[in-house]
Amino acid sequence: MRLKHLLPYRYRIVYIGISLVITILIISNYWYSVLAVFYAIYVYNNHKDILLSILVVSVVFVAIYSYHGRYRLENSAQLVVEVIEVKQGDDFTSFIGKVDGQLVNIYLSDKAEMRPGDIYGVKGELLIPNEQTVPGNFNYKEYLLSKGIKYQLFADDYEYLDHRFNIGVISFNLANYIDSNIPLSKSYVKTFVLADKSEFDQYLREDINYLGISHLFAVSGLHVGILVLVLRKIMKSMRFSQGKSDVFITILLLLYMIVTSFTPSVVRASLVFVLLILNEKMKMKLSNIDILSFVFILLIFLNPYYFMNPGFVLSFLVTFFLLMSLDILRNFSGVKLFFTVGFISFLSTIPIILSLNHQINLFTLIFNIFFLIGMTYILLPLSYITFIFPLFDSLLNVFIKAYNALISYSTNIDNFILKGTFISIWEVMIYYIIVVSYMQYFTHKRHRIKFLVLLSFFSLLFMNSNLFHFEKKVAFLDVRGDATVITDNFNRCNILIDTGERDQYDSVVNYLYNNNIKTLDYLIISHFHSDHYGEMQDIIDNFRVKNIITPNNIEMYSGRSLTCGSIDLFAYDLSGLNQNENNNSIVISVFIDDRHYLFTGDAEKERELEFIDLYNINVDYLKVAHHGSSTSSSIEFLDLVKPEEVFIMVYRYNKFEHPDFFVINRYEKRNITVHRTDLHGTIEVEYLFGFERKNYNKP
Repeated sequence: MRLKHLLPYRYRIVYIGISLVITILIISNYWYSVLAVFYAIYVYNNHKDILLSILVVSVVFVAIYSYHGRYRLENSAQLVVEVIEVKQGDDFTSFIGKVDGQLVNIYLSDKAEMRPGDIYGVKGELLIPNEQTVPGNFNYKEYLLSKGIKYQLFADDYEYLDHRFNIGVISFNLANYIDSNIPLSKSYVKTFVLADKSEFDQYLREDINYLGISHLFAVSGLHVGILVLVLRKIMKSMRFSQGKSDVFITILLLLYMIVTSFTPSVVRASLVFVLLILNEKMKMKLSNIDILSFVFILLIFLNPYYFMNPGFVLSFLVTFFLLMSLDILRNFSGVKLFFTVGFISFLSTIPIILSLNHQINLFTLIFNIFFLIGMTYILLPLSYITFIFPLFDSLLNVFIKAYNALISYSTNIDNFILKGTFISIWEVMIYYIIVVSYMQYFTHKRHRIKFLVLLSFFSLLFMNSNLFHFEKKVAFLDVRGDATVITDNFNRCNILIDTGERDQYDSVVNYLYNNNIKTLDYLIISHFHSDHYGEMQDIIDNFRVKNIITPNNIEMYSGRSLTCGSIDLFAYDLSGLNQNENNNSIVISVFIDDRHYLFTGDAEKERELEFIDLYNINVDYLKVAHHGSSTSSSIEFLDLVKPEEVFIMVYRYNKFEHPDFFVINRYEKRNITVHRTDLHGTIEVEYLFGFERKNYNKP
């Protein structure tokens, strides 16, 4: 498409961009077709002449998305792989390689010296990464797809074959140059020159995300804008004409995209700048938002999975709202301008930050001014200067230490933290409608205050939306070990039975946050094996826990009923202090919406026989003991409790090969329906108005 063909769409390309966003939403959930109908009616009534363009763009995207989804690589005895990007660990190597035009993430179990352009023969099986099976957690598969990577491979063997030129060697050599010449401040120099944050330690990354200032470390419009401003001043001092200056900067930005390995935020910022120049030269009179929308459509066509990248989404959101607010920003200067920019950026990113961190620090709004000023006037320009003149390494390092200290100090101010998330996309859309309305009335003080109050009200409402949820739920989480979340409607009761193994990714914590759970009425630890209590301290640190039940204090609760909201519990009175810790497992019944669940921890046959000697009960649902091991699920126990359905909580590919084949056969012979977390992922059993529904989050 030639640029002049965009003229009929002046000021309206944004509507085509919005239609593409709705198409993406429909792909994720067909219910968003309802939104598409209302949007189509609006466009038909107001911009009928662009309906065909909207339809074409949507159909083309669906076609590209479908093609990427269906294209498959075939496994072979040895794959010929071209190295694209390399990451070295202390005792491992991972790299992105190209196989028959497709990108593959490859892991080596040793440290190998390689560089972009190297050709290797690699033996191993191509695998498609599993889906995220615990809602509310980081989705590694989507992360890889957003980078254009569909497969991963754990190499059994590899050999060097050849080398050919690869454009990625430019950034590879620059990274080596930074490592050798700028050792003290290389983390920041790599971040701003190469868009590579790999040198940041995990704690700093967490602090940056916690404060909601990650957009300052993603090379985007701010960074490219400063770079362009400095270059223009240099060109002007050298008496370059405006035209030559623009050509030179355009070429430099194209090279910068190559250096940063075509990082989405850099590509977005650079393309917007280049199109702004063309828009001015060709007198297209396209609006800034038109140009941003055009770049959005272009990038989504190039990689239909970009929308899965939070950085990509944040980059466009912040830029979109800042462009919308240009008339507002023109009324401010100095510190007030920085505060307003920070405030608008803060408002525009709240739903995304909450989806990533499940909490937000309101104090960041104040500190963001200092972070923004420090980044704009000191760290960013000094990083570029140090890249060219490494002798400034020590000076830059002093400012980096001060900046990092400010970040660390800010994270310790936790009096202004709001915890929660926007659970549905509808809540997010309502939020952004109010934000857009707020921007329209920003210059009118009375209306501005009204909309800000309305925005605050709905944000707090959405972050506590479980207070208004009608459904009850029992969720068997797909973690290492056992972890079951039981929630009553209207947030009247929240129960966690076991916490799973110690987990650096905090899967259980994130699941609870993703459901806006802030208080646990009961935390029940069935017994003291790490795959049942490993995350106990993290749970206590992150949530208000009213009651903790363990084998050490079970005598306080056993033999009596407990009522929690509309949910009833009964802890059975069984012997304790067994040498086999599995047989110290708490056995407890949970009654929810006329269903009887029985939880047995890791109770083995001895514990099961003790139970049936003392109690005579039937249950609807049984949480299978000991992950389906042959030591449990005895015939005598099953013939007594007679469950209709059972849930086996077992991690896939576990070394014990649970569940046992004969145990599964035992259930199937009795026509008992078997649900397994290794096959079905997290299993959520929901109850709403007397109806039961099971949701599976399959790998």
